[in-house]
Amino acid sequence: MTRKRLIWGALLCHLVVVSPAFSQTVPPADGVDGDDTAKIRILLRTTLIALNHANLTGNYAVLRDLGTPKFKSTFTPADLAAAFADIRAKKIDLSSIAVVDPTYQTPIPIDENGVLKIDGFFPTEPVRINFSAAFQLVDGKWMMAGLSVKADSTAPQEAD
Repeated sequence: MTRKRLIWGALLCHLVVVSPAFSQTVPPADGVDGDDTAKIRILLRTTLIALNHANLTGNYAVLRDLGTPKFKSTFTPADLAAAFADIRAKKIDLSSIAVVDPTYQTPIPIDENGVLKIDGFFPTEPVRINFSAAFQLVDGKWMMAGLSVKADSTAPQEAD
């Protein structure tokens, strides 16, 4: 593969993650269905894959830079590293969410401040990936306004 092809391939991957096709659309305020559901899955997945890369490299700067201006002014890369230290320490691999559909806990509304809130989990094994994510439209692009990710064992608990 030529150097030029590698560069274009890297740029294309960057565009898919940073500038998804749905950046100009807003899901309906009362919930999400149809094409919007797919767009939200892409937004959620690309964000969690960015978290996975941050956990693997220890570099949370890109994850932070995917955030809204308020998010970026509130959290440093070190703050994000501390927030996700448990997942990193347990070596939880989030890459499986790329091929598993999420289960949403509640309807996906956009609140009065324009924040899209998504709560749910990816039913992955041996750990289930629980998430709470918030996104806000900034200059025509959905940007991360908040993110919480926890991993729970899916193995049955033994009785005492």
